[in-house]
Amino acid sequence: DLYRSAPGFAGAATDQRTHMPLARRGALACAALLAAVLAGQPIEELIERAVTWANPMSDRSSDWLVLKYDVLSALVPFTNRVRWSSDRAHDTMHAALWNGSAYDVQVTNRLLWNRTRHLAAERVLDAGCGWGGTVFFLAEARRRAAQSDAGAAVTATYDGLTLSTTQAATAARTATAKGLAGSCRFVVASYEAPLEQAAYDLIVAIESLEHASDLTRSLANFGQALRPGGTLFVVSDLLRTAATRTWSHHLGALHAYWRHWCGPQTAAWAPPADTARWQAALEQAGLSLTSTVDLGEEYGLRHRPWATLLPCWLLLRAAYLLSLPLPLTTPEAYLSSYVGGLAREILLRDGAIAYTALEARRP
Repeated sequence: DLYRSAPGFAGAATDQRTHMPLARRGALACAALLAAVLAGQPIEELIERAVTWANPMSDRSSDWLVLKYDVLSALVPFTNRVRWSSDRAHDTMHAALWNGSAYDVQVTNRLLWNRTRHLAAERVLDAGCGWGGTVFFLAEARRRAAQSDAGAAVTATYDGLTLSTTQAATAARTATAKGLAGSCRFVVASYEAPLEQAAYDLIVAIESLEHASDLTRSLANFGQALRPGGTLFVVSDLLRTAATRTWSHHLGALHAYWRHWCGPQTAAWAPPADTARWQAALEQAGLSLTSTVDLGEEYGLRHRPWATLLPCWLLLRAAYLLSLPLPLTTPEAYLSSYVGGLAREILLRDGAIAYTALEARRP
């Protein structure tokens, strides 16, 4: 597969345990549950360790993260039809923020455009581009600005990075349909994959660096790819200092956020990071943090009512735990993704993490 050639994404290790009978894998999970109860240890963590031993492909490797991206991409037309009454109403899948009259997934893109349009960026990189929503928003905004303001007539090119061949192919088709194929391209690669040095005026990473296998290495790579005076614009979930004292911590939401939203390939830095850790990582990459904005406080995030959120959380967690003894499957990828999304929503509602925009500059 194409993604297997991307740097840092070798195939997951397998051995004869992968083909262990289903009954034995189930027995191991049950034994782990009993041991956890007797030892007073976190139940899910012990179950996952036992199942990982019994079924190495359940290790949630980088290949598994790619599988999640690919299978969830197949749901985009359905989810857009449910949410927006159109198959392709939005290629942007960001958190919905209040725009003054309604919750809108494009608020973050508008903020990005308003804060960076003065840069007249000729080359832009979107790290974690998904289906290309931010790339298309910026390209179309630049095109409208060029039509209305001769001073904004800057020819710009946009590169999108994604781990998913499905997302890259979908984005490429959309670019052609929008007449943007000449200025927008999409590449299957990791955040640590070598980039052309001093090539970009603007690098964007919206809701993507939570999934980086190593935040420091990714930021160092971006720092080298920025031109002097270039800007890095990041939107990510920042850990609040009192997160471990919130009730959502005791629900297991922090562990589920890391395991199912970020992914265990991130163990090298165990997200989410707080502001101090972000600043240190940026400085190590040769970048200066210039601003931080809590978008949840500034605009307001859309949340489901607790009466809906908590029952969904409990049901999905139970369904996921029951699926653990099974071989790696598409249904498990769906369950894991929804569990991660609910964990993130619980943490945001409880104030354990903050949906934050960060800007940094290369001197």
